[in-house]
Amino acid sequence: MSRTVRFADAVEAAGVGAWVELGPDGVLSALVEAAAPALRGDRSEGRQAVTALGHAFVHGTDVDWPALFAGHDPRLVELPTYAFQRDRYWLEPAAGGDVSSAGLSDTGHPLLAASVELPDGGALLTGRISLATHPWLADHAIDGVAVLPGSLLLDLVIAAGDRAGAPRVAEATATVPLALPEQGAIRVQVVVGAADGAGLRSVVVRSCPEAGDGEEWTVHLTAAVGAEREPAGPVVWRPGTELAADTVAERIADQGIAYGPAFPGPRRVWQEGARVWAEVELAEPGAFVLHPALFDAAVRAWTAARDASGPLVPVSWTEVQVHAAGATAVRAVIGRAEATGATESDQDTDADTVSVVLTDHDGVVVASAGSVRLAPAPSAGRRGEPDALFRLEWQPAATAAPVDRADWAVLGDRPGGPEGIRAFAGLGALAAEVDTGTAVPPVVLVRVAAPAGDVPAATHTAVREALALVQEWLADERFAESRLVFVCAGATDGGDPVAAAVWGLVRSARSEHPGRFGLLDADLDRAADAAALAAVPLGAETEVAVRDGAPLVPRLAPVVRAVPAEQAPDRAFPALDPAGTVLVTGATGVLGRLVARHLVTAHGARRLLLISRSGPRAEGAEELRAELTGLGAEVALTACDAADRDALAGLLAAIPAAHPLTAVVHTAGVLDDSLITSMTAEQAAGVLRPKVDAAWHLHELTRGLDLSAFVLYSSASGVLGGVGQANYAAANAFLDALAAHRAGLGLPATSLAWGLWADASAMTGHLSELDLRRLARGGLVPLTARDGMALFDEAVGTGEPLLAAVRWDVGALRAQGSALPSVLHGLVRGPSGRRQASAGRSGALLDRLAAVGGAERDRILLDAVREAIATVLGHDGTQRVQPDRVLSELGFDSLTAVELRNRLGLLTGLRLPTALVFDHPTAAAIAAHLAERLVLPGTREDHPVASVGEELDRLEAALAATSVTDLDGRAVATRLETLLARWRDAMARPEEAADSERIASVSVDELFDIIDAELDPQ
Repeated sequence: MSRTVRFADAVEAAGVGAWVELGPDGVLSALVEAAAPALRGDRSEGRQAVTALGHAFVHGTDVDWPALFAGHDPRLVELPTYAFQRDRYWLEPAAGGDVSSAGLSDTGHPLLAASVELPDGGALLTGRISLATHPWLADHAIDGVAVLPGSLLLDLVIAAGDRAGAPRVAEATATVPLALPEQGAIRVQVVVGAADGAGLRSVVVRSCPEAGDGEEWTVHLTAAVGAEREPAGPVVWRPGTELAADTVAERIADQGIAYGPAFPGPRRVWQEGARVWAEVELAEPGAFVLHPALFDAAVRAWTAARDASGPLVPVSWTEVQVHAAGATAVRAVIGRAEATGATESDQDTDADTVSVVLTDHDGVVVASAGSVRLAPAPSAGRRGEPDALFRLEWQPAATAAPVDRADWAVLGDRPGGPEGIRAFAGLGALAAEVDTGTAVPPVVLVRVAAPAGDVPAATHTAVREALALVQEWLADERFAESRLVFVCAGATDGGDPVAAAVWGLVRSARSEHPGRFGLLDADLDRAADAAALAAVPLGAETEVAVRDGAPLVPRLAPVVRAVPAEQAPDRAFPALDPAGTVLVTGATGVLGRLVARHLVTAHGARRLLLISRSGPRAEGAEELRAELTGLGAEVALTACDAADRDALAGLLAAIPAAHPLTAVVHTAGVLDDSLITSMTAEQAAGVLRPKVDAAWHLHELTRGLDLSAFVLYSSASGVLGGVGQANYAAANAFLDALAAHRAGLGLPATSLAWGLWADASAMTGHLSELDLRRLARGGLVPLTARDGMALFDEAVGTGEPLLAAVRWDVGALRAQGSALPSVLHGLVRGPSGRRQASAGRSGALLDRLAAVGGAERDRILLDAVREAIATVLGHDGTQRVQPDRVLSELGFDSLTAVELRNRLGLLTGLRLPTALVFDHPTAAAIAAHLAERLVLPGTREDHPVASVGEELDRLEAALAATSVTDLDGRAVATRLETLLARWRDAMARPEEAADSERIASVSVDELFDIIDAELDPQ
């Protein structure tokens, strides 16, 4: 007997209203905490009563129900007819799975899941490592960063050698530490080469971030492996003087490497002269032939006995063999390596090269290493995740067929335009022309010229005017099938920060309304730029810059990872003058506090000028001051609005000459999100002010100072265009351009376009779970504070004016398919380096719909709509998306409505209205609307005839995909103009309405038949 019990009043009173899918005893046990207080008023009595009830259920004992539920009105409720709904809110470690179907072999190794034999007798072993799937690796950390110990890298070589029949490690050398990201994963490969004349095979251990498709691999260890040799005979156990356990533990702790339970230290340590003995024991061996923690503990025993002044880690090995598998407890004998040639008298000068022998308790050798070279541990402070620091590169655009621009239009306040393009004073003038019967241009260019006035004022004016034009364009149905392209000369190279702000705003407009907007950085008054318009791929790309007459497109590209800091001094954060003053704006916000603390602790800043609009009145401000003061810094915490030029000038003038301003970090900013169709000019101005005005004032007022750093906190929204953040994108695009402008002047400047931070701030604390899921679907992975500050250091150290600090989930990027913004195309590549082609209108859904009819077609379409809704809401499955459930009740807001509209538009190929969700508030209503508008291949006889506009949509797409010669192009244009003339005649003469109906029913195929006949009368 299995039933689900709902305590109607009791459960509701306890705040529980969900079904519970368990057996009878489980049901009652699960309800104890919720039901007991309401049932009895006393938790202990309630628990006893309901537990007794559970036992009664299980054992079939009669229950006195009236007595149990005295004072309540319980009832049994029938189970729902649909499957129980579950949501899992925790990560499941990925299982190894069956890899044989991919032509691979299972290695059985904890970190190397699969291998393949190579024709030369070598092998390739591969695995995926993360702290989520291998949490025990966090038990070995340097500077707070999980780093694979050298003994584990060595184990990978041993495992690979075993697969290739070469289990002995003749020599191995570590190069770069393998640090693990706190989030995300890395891919690891171990490659065993062909045998040389001496029978040795080369081995390389390398890694690449899982999110770094196409990124270079980092080599962490190189080695040579060969045939096994016989082990030495039994080792006699004659330990010297035992060291106190507390002394050993204290010395190991002082060396700066943090160890967890997976890497236990030596249980006992003895020492005599240059020889050390130790006993090591593990809780369990894991799946290793020999757990690397055993070798690691032996090394620690040596460093503890020798009382090393700092952390020493293995960096090279010779003659390493494992002779017995599965050991959990060993005795270690560590001494000066004979290979060094050192004598007992000079042993101290060669104490960093040792030999290691591990035996069982009978003295039989388990493993041995002829020599292990120890060296100080390199700094493992995060240099930024390999998938988290990107530059914006402008790459040559793919060759596009020349475009006839005769039907284009250009808007602007200057007379004339590029040759062959009709010019209009504004959108109103163009609309009036269209009303007279002129064809609607498929592409409308609009010039963006910097208004008069100072730069901040000009930026506000330009953004306000661009916002108004975007809203006017979207509201005018006459231009619903056209694209408005903003021409912003100097927007992408720092030449015009005002134009860059407009560029950022349009990036967001494009994200909200795919296909309606484009961006072009070109000077149309320059002959070369105007001539290049014919080859600008405005259909395939949404952003193009013309430079030296050639079209370029933007792509984010990963910054090549830094090697250890001592090998790359050019990546170091510029040294701060301890006598100088560092200014931080927005200092009482989360990010401002974080960077202020980092400047003191990591860079030795001793004088901080921290400003924000609230200053000392801000919550936690005094605590921040006290903390920084306790760290040895002098802190001035002041209320100052950096957007007020006079106030900022006065503040800077008051800095004492003995401690001049030497660095600026501008973190201030606010959010006021809104879809672009409803955004007000006041919302735009409120967000621009703390970013644009303040940054420009800082630039002007510090231009003559000798600054070592000028850092602007920007946002990825300025690079990508954030849905609902057109004002914020505009502000941050201005910062990016300002950094480029300063770099052109020879001034220090770094604009850091941050992605999503894990720590909530005043600007991100409002994000709901739904918002975070939406961002995750977009591929954004939160950055931790530690990673952020490491990226801060590295980005500023590069000297580049603009870098994006974003961690990407490449799987989520790849899942977006053709909806992926073109700027991210370089991050998602297939094995051959080619992206997958877009399915377009003739995608899988339309093919499925065309293959069926009637009710089955309606069901498939409804299921597709429900699945899209579930995806947008972050649901696992469509159970919660009932066909007649109002979407607003499911949590839809304006942003999710836009996402659903865009997703369904991509799925069906239809241009859907902005108010889709509000005009059609249920899944069933949306599906019905789509069914009315869709025209499926081969189904015209049993499907409503599409409107003329939809047929023209299909014709336009077909023409755009067809390559024609100049002669053919003119002939096609002539034929289409003839059809258009007939249509106008029919509209002018009602008696010929039948002709209008005839034209309206012409299909794309029939139109092409007409065109073919016109071109080839024979």
